[in-house]
Amino acid sequence: MDVNTVWSNIVSTAGEKFYTQRNIEFVYTIHCDKIQPTPINGSKIDSISKETISIVLKDYSPLRTVSQINQKFRAPSYIFAILNDPRIKIE
Repeated sequence: MDVNTVWSNIVSTAGEKFYTQRNIEFVYTIHCDKIQPTPINGSKIDSISKETISIVLKDYSPLRTVSQINQKFRAPSYIFAILNDPRIKIE
């Protein structure tokens, strides 16, 4: 998957509702080259950089489970939810 195309899809869906595998609803904003997820429960989640997205796409595609990236990146559930959403994912 091309990171620039995926990033463009991520940027274009900022502010829309997404869901983690545990059905936690969240939205995100984009600041420079970072995604800031905001769950509706108000929890503080670490931002996700475009570089992280690039690494995940390059080294872990296809991303089938959160456990593939769980110990390697911050906010793995949110990375997984975003990258596996049909609005973002490109086959």
